[in-house]
Amino acid sequence: MRIVPLGINGFVPTFGRHTTSFLVLISRKAILLDAGTGIARLFDAGLRSAVGAFEELHIILSHYHLDHIIGLCYLPGILPGMPVFVHAPAPPLVEADPHRALTTLINPPFFSLPLQQFPMPLNLIPITGNRFDIGNLSIHVRAQTHPGGSIGIRIDDLVFMTDTIVDDNAVPFVIGANLLLHEVWLSDDEVQNNADDLAGHSFASGAVKIASDAHVRTVWPIHLHPQKTASQIETLVESMQRDKLKAICPSEGTIYDF
Repeated sequence: MRIVPLGINGFVPTFGRHTTSFLVLISRKAILLDAGTGIARLFDAGLRSAVGAFEELHIILSHYHLDHIIGLCYLPGILPGMPVFVHAPAPPLVEADPHRALTTLINPPFFSLPLQQFPMPLNLIPITGNRFDIGNLSIHVRAQTHPGGSIGIRIDDLVFMTDTIVDDNAVPFVIGANLLLHEVWLSDDEVQNNADDLAGHSFASGAVKIASDAHVRTVWPIHLHPQKTASQIETLVESMQRDKLKAICPSEGTIYDF
């Protein structure tokens, strides 16, 4: 498995960081987890050629908030002609209907092209259960608590959990994974000083507890607060280190091998 963080921020791009998107290359498949502004990094020739080496692109969306789907609008300029499959959560996992949500946004007057007129074969596939397949890969999902709903996503030994509260019930979903990408919106100190900013989101020690209880080796804090500077993120990551758990803030555009 190779993973390329394209965007690690939540809400808006800041300090050179894009909003949430991660490229996963596994079992001869190219998969994007979420489609935030980080998709713009695929304009880089090296990353674009890495994706272009595959026959098709699969995008798995966690939910429909703009910072997680706006990058879909970039696809016509990045990968014209490449077949794209968008796997999008549907009720009962989330409240929104995927077809209505995406065709409302990606349609005039909000975008120049309707989704169905993109210069590539594009298939929208609703996710309604807790498992689906991409070729020989089994993808597992679980419903999460977030305004409008969201889903956690597991691909082999990788678990992706963004836009969610800290939920101890997620531990069985995570057990056995080598890498957990978990939202860390606030530090523990920030939660104590401004708990209202946590609504529907997660905090550092909560993400660490889930990772530790699930015996995960490495955790990446993701969906970072846009006001955090690089030094503040470094402090946050240091606070998450444990004897048997390695916390890393991934660098956007870097290829990581697992």
